[in-house]
Amino acid sequence: MRCAPGMIVLERQLQETRMLTTNRKANILAKSGVAVPAFPARRLPIQERHLRKGARVPREELEADAQQAEAVARWSLQIEDMYVVYVAARAASRPARVDEAPAATDRITDADMV
Repeated sequence: MRCAPGMIVLERQLQETRMLTTNRKANILAKSGVAVPAFPARRLPIQERHLRKGARVPREELEADAQQAEAVARWSLQIEDMYVVYVAARAASRPARVDEAPAATDRITDADMV
């Protein structure tokens, strides 16, 4: 079963983009005019030297790294989804490339018309 030329282009582009980092994909989206969400800010966790002095620290301060890692994971998934939509839209808007055109033997020439 043959795939539509657009699907072949899309699959090829998705394979090529699997090697890009999420940050690079976010940059590509931003340069193409897509509104990209900002990378999650990191709240600094309480420094260990304050803990040695016996200071009482809110639990949120101790869990700052875990919260930031969770926010980054959500951001990454959002960027990946946005990039897949972007690549699909580009593939759909482009005409089929020359290497996907029918073979020269499939074309009718002037000699065939005689």
